[in-house]
Amino acid sequence: MSDLLKILLIDDNPDDRMLIIRELNKLFVIDVEEVIDIQGFESAIERLDFDIVITDYQLRWTNGIEVLIKIKKLSPLLPVIMFTATGSEEIAVLAMKIGLDDYILKSPQHYIRLAMAVNSAISRMHEELKRKQAENALMKSEENYRTLVENISIGFTRIDKDYKIIMVNKAQGKMFRRPVEDFVGMNCFDLYKNQSTSCPCLKSSFSPDIPMPSMETITQGIRDDKSLFDVKIRTFPTYGNDGNVTGFIEITEDLTGHIKNERIKEFIIKMTGVFHETGKPDDIIPILRAELSAILDISSLQIVLTEKSVSNNFVGFSEKLLESPVNLFTEKSLESLVIESGKALIFKKIEIDEMIRSGKILLSNPDLHAWAGAPLKSKNAIVGALVLQNADNEDALTVSELDMLQLVSNLIGIAIAINLPSGEHASAN
Repeated sequence: MSDLLKILLIDDNPDDRMLIIRELNKLFVIDVEEVIDIQGFESAIERLDFDIVITDYQLRWTNGIEVLIKIKKLSPLLPVIMFTATGSEEIAVLAMKIGLDDYILKSPQHYIRLAMAVNSAISRMHEELKRKQAENALMKSEENYRTLVENISIGFTRIDKDYKIIMVNKAQGKMFRRPVEDFVGMNCFDLYKNQSTSCPCLKSSFSPDIPMPSMETITQGIRDDKSLFDVKIRTFPTYGNDGNVTGFIEITEDLTGHIKNERIKEFIIKMTGVFHETGKPDDIIPILRAELSAILDISSLQIVLTEKSVSNNFVGFSEKLLESPVNLFTEKSLESLVIESGKALIFKKIEIDEMIRSGKILLSNPDLHAWAGAPLKSKNAIVGALVLQNADNEDALTVSELDMLQLVSNLIGIAIAINLPSGEHASAN
């Protein structure tokens, strides 16, 4: 070994120090700093610029365990070998637990082993340093990725070539409603419906040695609560220095709002056509119910009627449409704001909570996250409100839902009005 090996030798027996140096000179080019007292030890550990430490156990001013503890506290990777004639098996076990690299008894037959132990300890240190450097480089790479993608609004996922997730950004966590740390180590395909052994864009027979283009697909994601949502995924391969694929980057876009808006537009067009074809409530109800069920959970819809508007036609139509009893108007409710203003309104949780605090409304469900309502009219008189509410996600209701509610409430009002007997027209007004 031609490289200079810097050794800190801690032993207060001059004969033992001489024998150790002579033995190590056979294999290494060495620069030895000899420590024989506490002052020399304190001076040496202030610098601690050594490749390895060799210490006796029994010293006049301390012992090898104390030496080991101080050195490992200052430099955990610095190899330490204990070469002693006064130790025991218990001391050896304790020292190994603290981080000792090797424990050798002082005897003529063991001196040759000292040089081999030093060589092994130095090799292990170099391997550990390489591993730490690789880990640090990876951590730095992860930090750079996180800095790059953390504040973007679309989902970002790094995946290794075995389809294991390395990291995701906050947008991906929010999209799937789970903490970002829970993704690490998951199979990427477990996040999506009908994916068994590969990610949505990738074949299970994928070979990392074959260059591949970026890919795109639309599928359904599986949230932490097992609910499904529409998602577009773009997958890009990443390559190592050898040109082989090392993993993938997935860019994920939640299509729920876009697809839902398109469905609502189609619903509005279709129901407008249905109304032109027939104005009879019995004909409209099954079509309206089927179309609404394709867009939303119809159980989240409610019809609230004012007491003076409760006619058999309204109640009957409402109960057939929703397959549940109607509710009656109450003061200081969200429905009352719609009925009093005559306008379609939408509120998110922060607005609802503020109105509760101010006493403007009384709400029986404090966990409500989003609420939308549109006035029900008959012959220009407001007779109630059509309500859509969501207790899970404040972003679930948008202007598109409000447009849909307004159209449905208009359809209900007109369909009922044109079928009311003349006496009921008067009572509704």
